[in-house]
Amino acid sequence: ISDPTKRKTVDRESSATLKTWLASHGKNPYPSKHEKIALAIATKMSLTQISTWFANARRRLKKE
Repeated sequence: ISDPTKRKTVDRESSATLKTWLASHGKNPYPSKHEKIALAIATKMSLTQISTWFANARRRLKKE
């Protein structure tokens, strides 16, 4: 039985895919709905996870 409180972390491959997208779209780091769907399929993540990842990534970029 899996523990619902246990958080799943993004694996390195998924993270690399998202980082690559972000790096190549530096001027506009906001993926469209279609791009999010494609990224979700490629990384086996949900759309919510994709959106959250990008929000956090943009926040991290802003700090630098």
